[in-house]
Amino acid sequence: MGTPVCKTRAHRGTGLIETIVALGLLAGVLLSACGLFASAARQVRAGGNVSIALATARTALEELELASFQGVLALLGCDGSLSSCEGAGTAPAIALWNVRAGKVLHDGLVEVEVDAVGAPTLLQAPALRIRLRVSWSEGPRRAALVLVAFRS
Repeated sequence: MGTPVCKTRAHRGTGLIETIVALGLLAGVLLSACGLFASAARQVRAGGNVSIALATARTALEELELASFQGVLALLGCDGSLSSCEGAGTAPAIALWNVRAGKVLHDGLVEVEVDAVGAPTLLQAPALRIRLRVSWSEGPRRAALVLVAFRS
């Protein structure tokens, strides 16, 4: 007795070319899925950085809320004779916040600007507008978060 031979194409199975095409399609789908996972990982990392920056900014604002008006100006290195002041990086509070930001964010930087509200100078103002900006590097670009608070 001899081995049975299938004479019809339906009974022969898949050929080499069909298998190669199927593997190529599968590779394309898998590479697309890997790209989606890489993009999702970047977004999660960026979201984590925003959360850290927000916590850093809120901590700084809370510290400014605890100080008196003159204390705020002293913490930021401002003399109060102008209508606005950008806190100097050498000011005690800003230097500390920059150290903290640098530890948790890549190239983290804290900048503070204070404006008088309702008066010509900071010392005469019944209220202050405090603008706090935290920036950091995310690869080749800079990202930033800005919080604004009013202090009366």
